[in-house]
Amino acid sequence: MKLNFLYALLFVAFMPTPGFAQSEHSLFADSLNLPLVERATIPTDCNYPEDLRQQTAAYQLACVNVAGEEARDVATEYGTLLQSQGWQVQEANQPGMMVFLHPEGGCNTLLALLRSSAGARTEIWFLYDPVPRCPTVR
Repeated sequence: MKLNFLYALLFVAFMPTPGFAQSEHSLFADSLNLPLVERATIPTDCNYPEDLRQQTAAYQLACVNVAGEEARDVATEYGTLLQSQGWQVQEANQPGMMVFLHPEGGCNTLLALLRSSAGARTEIWFLYDPVPRCPTVR
């Protein structure tokens, strides 16, 4: 239920940008250049649900694999790393977290982290919208 809510929120909030964005040692190498943390590996293919794969025009996707029991710690480590770079954790819950960067002008840049478990491994999906969203003035 919470995961569906996050999907819906992400689908509504994002404008078109390029799709998959990871290299061998970092996520979003052309923009955030978020380093790969210890205990995380970048898989050859992420197991995104089909509805996310179809939405790559809306945001950039990346993922990492971690051992299931370490998923929460690795997600927290990414949250701490992002906070050290000026991002603010808006919502942290069991399946993931939403973090925002607030550049000048009151606009927000969004990055969502979602966890998905399958057997002994867990994937952490990163959904990034590099286009700042500015509040509309009424």
